[in-house]
Amino acid sequence: MIDNILSKETISRLLLIAKKAGEIAAESQGGNIIVFKKIDNSEVTNIDIEISKYISKEISIITPNIKIVCEENDVRNIDEDIFWLVDPIDGTSSFINNEDEFSINIALVKNKKAIFGIIYAPKFDGGKLAYIDHENNVILNERTISKSLSNKFYERLRITTSKRTNDQEIKDFVKQHYGNYLNNFSIYKYSASIKFLLLLENKVDIFIALRQTMEWDTAPGQALIEALNKNCNIIFKENKNFIIKEAMLYKKNNFLNNYFIIK
Repeated sequence: MIDNILSKETISRLLLIAKKAGEIAAESQGGNIIVFKKIDNSEVTNIDIEISKYISKEISIITPNIKIVCEENDVRNIDEDIFWLVDPIDGTSSFINNEDEFSINIALVKNKKAIFGIIYAPKFDGGKLAYIDHENNVILNERTISKSLSNKFYERLRITTSKRTNDQEIKDFVKQHYGNYLNNFSIYKYSASIKFLLLLENKVDIFIALRQTMEWDTAPGQALIEALNKNCNIIFKENKNFIIKEAMLYKKNNFLNNYFIIK
């Protein structure tokens, strides 16, 4: 068992919550969606808020003593070492634009590490559900993903990154850290947690994040990929140099992530 909180029954209930939240999002898309601007000028919809309230209520019933940090909730500063991280719709812009690259994200953080995650993308590629079961297996659409080994040889380096990432930045990164592949790599740009799903399906080799992300964007994905023996390390950029450092942790100031690489 991952943790004594995460029994088989509890995970089953969490999966039902994620699926219901995904149904709400999918059925609402293209309908009467109201878009608001938040203080940071990012977009949020009435559906984000509805799903946020739903997930928070349901998880509170399952684990009443564990706080929930959700993108659309007010809780931001917590003292506890264990807490839930929720993004009711990861990829709100795609959702608003009636695209399929959005997901429901639920993660459990303990001692600054993401130890459990669910990503449900109800419309992407026919629907994708990834999670960690009670035996620490990674399940994708009811199929167990075999554990991977890092530092393998790539025939062609397949990189996924944000749609907002500049191609030249990726090229500079490859030149510094994967020089043998400078003329032999491909870039696949996606929104939200879809990039983690591509890693799970072995459709890409590494994920390079050189744009701002929040902890609720990444926690479930990091839990999933680390359960497969892959690594998520933070990146610092000094002038034009990309420096790969220690593993990415959680419960940071303002829940803001560093740049990072998953390999």
